[in-house]
Amino acid sequence: MKRILFLVVFTASIFSCGGSTGSQSGDGKLYMRTMSWAGGTLDISWYYVTKDKIVVNPLGGADPVDMSVETARNTRNVASYRDLGDGQWEVKWGDGRTQTVRVEMKGGDVSAFDGGLMSEIKPFPDSHFEDLTYTGLASTSQVTRFVKIFFGKDGRFKMYRLGSVTGGPGTVGVGADEQTSAGQYDIKGNTVHFRYDDGTEWITVGQPYDLGNGEIILGDQLFKKPS
Repeated sequence: MKRILFLVVFTASIFSCGGSTGSQSGDGKLYMRTMSWAGGTLDISWYYVTKDKIVVNPLGGADPVDMSVETARNTRNVASYRDLGDGQWEVKWGDGRTQTVRVEMKGGDVSAFDGGLMSEIKPFPDSHFEDLTYTGLASTSQVTRFVKIFFGKDGRFKMYRLGSVTGGPGTVGVGADEQTSAGQYDIKGNTVHFRYDDGTEWITVGQPYDLGNGEIILGDQLFKKPS
């Protein structure tokens, strides 16, 4: 099953909460990092930080983070780091990149990393939702993705995806991809594990993010209950 990540577009101010206590997982803490870009685009990602390691967007979930799995399957997003002092870390990524990044701390937790806000994480309270439907819409200047998911209290889900791509400057045409799928799901802390009926799996990190209608975040996307 094709997986494509897109930047999420919605008002950045909804994520303007202050520092973080993170979410404890194994030897480290999990944070949601948000980064605002020109034009109102907001990038959402997940950072697991230990005393000397960083994992971005854990592929095996966050409850707990399995460093051996991430090192093998998510090499580019696994790093070691050392504190250089004066709010700077030297970060060495698994693909050979080395960066010096600005880091802000608050009460022993990371509150900002390389210009992005590191926010408090809340776990999902239950292993299944109570027969709820969520919809999410994400778009960039050329790509739009609509996702609708029904979560059953019996552990079954149904998912509908519609993605479209429009031609950029100097190009012509529109492409669309439509998919309907179903399977089993379960929730543990901040990890949602989808097991599709066709044998494929999707593990993603998320959290409840109630803005007044029981919203949730899965991966890089905000989901709302239909009004």
